[in-house]
Amino acid sequence: MYQSWLLRFRYGISNGCEGQDPSSGQCNCSNYPVDAYAGAVITVNCTIPTGETIASLMWDNSVHVWRQTLTPSNGSWNGRQIRETDFDAAADGCWFDGSTRTPVSGVSSTAPLTLGPNGIYNDRVGYGTGDVSYYRVERPARSLPMPCAYVVNQSMQMLCPPSNWSTFAQNVLVGRIGLTTVESERSPIGGPVNKVSRTYP
Repeated sequence: MYQSWLLRFRYGISNGCEGQDPSSGQCNCSNYPVDAYAGAVITVNCTIPTGETIASLMWDNSVHVWRQTLTPSNGSWNGRQIRETDFDAAADGCWFDGSTRTPVSGVSSTAPLTLGPNGIYNDRVGYGTGDVSYYRVERPARSLPMPCAYVVNQSMQMLCPPSNWSTFAQNVLVGRIGLTTVESERSPIGGPVNKVSRTYP
């Protein structure tokens, strides 16, 4: 990444009248400070991950926790900040007109996360328990099909100070509700499908 900096410095020109004010009219000298400006472009080294590995960690009721490790795993990620954003619109296939539940409209939070020394972070994917209970009752009551699911298009980004966010991974997140099961998916674009399911409750 490149940043432009404006450098300011002062210089003097001397013709033997050191220490005298050129505006006094007592000598014809030019020994006084002059403001000058110069532009310079410097290269700032900001490394971002080449990607991430994804592993199933555990279920937390109806939501699954996925564990990610930035690659390369020996990178210097300690103290670096990452965030998630949407690279395309989300779709909530469980929500219906008149539903009392809030539709899934994108990633859960865009707040930055500060990494520890191992470059590992967790991501929760799936409908909450209240949504599962609600849609299992209300969708069949309206003759709406089950199972149903949401799809979120997630970009993972790392901060290059002071304010440049660079994408290092893009994933499809899917939460699915069946009549007796729930499912969670976190799969990289163009990569393998990472999907788990369980009977719930």
